[in-house]
Amino acid sequence: MRKQSGVPKGVHTIRKPNGTVYRYAWRGGPRLFCEPGTPAFEREYAQALDAERIERGTMDALVAAYLRSGEYAALADRTRRDMRVYLDMIRARFGHASLAAMEDRRMRGKVKGWRDSMAATPRKADLAIEALRRVINYGIDAGELTNNIAARIKPLHKADHSAAVWTQGEIDAVMAALNPAAQRAFLFLRWTGLRREDACRITWGADKGSHLEWRTGKSRGRTTVIIPVLAALRALLDAMPRSSAVTVLTNTKGRSWTPDGLSTAIDRAKRASGVDKRLHDLRGTFATDLMLAGLEDIEIAEIMGWRERDVAKIRRVYVNREAHLRAVVTRLTNRP
Repeated sequence: MRKQSGVPKGVHTIRKPNGTVYRYAWRGGPRLFCEPGTPAFEREYAQALDAERIERGTMDALVAAYLRSGEYAALADRTRRDMRVYLDMIRARFGHASLAAMEDRRMRGKVKGWRDSMAATPRKADLAIEALRRVINYGIDAGELTNNIAARIKPLHKADHSAAVWTQGEIDAVMAALNPAAQRAFLFLRWTGLRREDACRITWGADKGSHLEWRTGKSRGRTTVIIPVLAALRALLDAMPRSSAVTVLTNTKGRSWTPDGLSTAIDRAKRASGVDKRLHDLRGTFATDLMLAGLEDIEIAEIMGWRERDVAKIRRVYVNREAHLRAVVTRLTNRP
């Protein structure tokens, strides 16, 4: 077994920004938990290799094949990282099940039971089922399976964030808990409605004066996005310092923000200020700015990449309601 620093050749190593190291028997293989160079690691690695040789025709082998597939490789980086967590859960619960067993209609009850065991974290449960659904669909396309027992299992998570926005008070509270570099990034998200990943990637070359234009990371960079530059965003961009980094958003060291690093900084400020809103909800806040600027729902939907009915919901809940309340105050004030 050829080794480098106690790690056999072929072991796939992932190093996280926080220093955490994850090792897998091979790219797409099972995770290894023991310390490299120890007898326990040697046994764990050997067992993983043996399992790959003898457990063909199982869900474990199907997940491994999916992880090596072009379909998995075509996912965005963040999606792959998130998906890997749920694929490991699938292996832990159903890895030794044969593909023939996964065709049995009685297995559907076991899958629903697995989902229900995570009812305390409904979104996690739904994402796990979605990952299982994807893997089985991959098996169907590969001719290994004929039926997807995870299809049409109802989601547990019912929260609707489609019309959520930040209030000015919440924005001010979080701003007060951020350092200047994080404040600039937070306001950039607020005045562009960008997804966190896109905001961290956008370069100064995207600034065309009246608008920002670039190819988004969504759909693997195939979509051109144009964001109008409102007065508040123009003032923010003009006041931003420029470093050797080509990206608009940089941290206190003058380096490009990473999506995870930016989320960590803002999540810390949210906890400190007691604000319970998702960072993603800033997109809804920006949508209200576009409404107040006079754009129609269909125009806003095009800019945001949303469905028109989602824009209409925000307008109905926030913009129209505010206009109605202001009209009420005006009538009461002018009453003789």
